[in-house]
This record gives sequence, structure tokens and C-alpha cells, in this order.
Amino acid sequence: GGASFFGIASSGNRFCYIVDISGSMNNSNRLALALEELSASLKSLPDFARFNILFYHSLVVEPPSQRGWNRARRSVVRRMVRDFQAITPAGGTHPILAFEMAFMLDPLPEVIYFLTDGDSLGFKLDQLIQMIPSKSPIVINTIAFGNNSTQQLLRNIANATRGKYTFVKTGTTP
Repeated sequence: GGASFFGIASSGNRFCYIVDISGSMNNSNRLALALEELSASLKSLPDFARFNILFYHSLVVEPPSQRGWNRARRSVVRRMVRDFQAITPAGGTHPILAFEMAFMLDPLPEVIYFLTDGDSLGFKLDQLIQMIPSKSPIVINTIAFGNNSTQQLLRNIANATRGKYTFVKTGTTP
């Protein structure tokens, strides 16, 4: 199985999406763009894959219909995409709680997609690496979304976990 999110493809069967919904995601239509790409990613998953979505700002917000791992069946994906309509940006950029929740999923994710537009994430690389359960080869792909001020940390996270990094420019028309 495999997934792709903002052009980063990864193979696996369990995908966790950690997506920024802080107040700054109101800028340049960022939230709508992120949710559109998230919807497309979920729709492209093979039906045997499982996914979990953790939106974050100052707290973690899960889609209302999510109960642990979701099977990527069409009906489940449609319901989840409908849930996205209730997501509104607010608060600051504090992803560490979402990572804690991702690392408590049972079974663990094989791949995490981490999207942020934050200026500061409130943690350092070594803090995040220490949180990853031992002997867990979790790949963390990182997306700097419209703001490249944290790109070095995001590159380092991706490199340390065999993931990929990308910068997505927002606010302009192609």
C-alpha cells in the first residue's frame, strides 16, 4: 500500500496525518488547501490501508467520526471528508501533543505526515526523537506549509526518520 500527501509518496499500511489548524492557517486560504490535499490523499489510499488524523493548534482535535484507526473504505473516507467542514483554525502552533497521541496509537503508524505553517514548533529534534517508541521504524514526512522559517527543523526530522521534506508555497496562483 501507499499514500501521497503534497507530493511525498510513502509505502505502508498505517498512515497518521498531523495537520496544523492554528489561527495562521486562515492566511492565504491555507486551511482549505491543506484539507483539499488531505481529502485527495485519503481518497487515493488502498481500501485495506488504515489512517488516523490529528489536527492541532493549542490542543489536538480529532474528526468527530474518528475512533482510533480508520479503514480507508470509500464510505469511511467520505464521512471523514464531511467532518473536515467543521474544522476551524484557532490558537497557536503546538504539535507536540499530536505527536504524543500518534506514538500511543496501537498499532503504531508506519508513516506520519506532519504539516505546519508555524514559525516555532516549541520542541527540538532530540525531544521528538526521544518520544518515538524504541525499535519503531516510523517514517515522518514533513511539510513546511507557506512558511519556511521552520524548514531546517522539518528537514532534520525527515532525515532522522528516513522521511522526506517539502516546502509548499501558498497564497499564489499557479
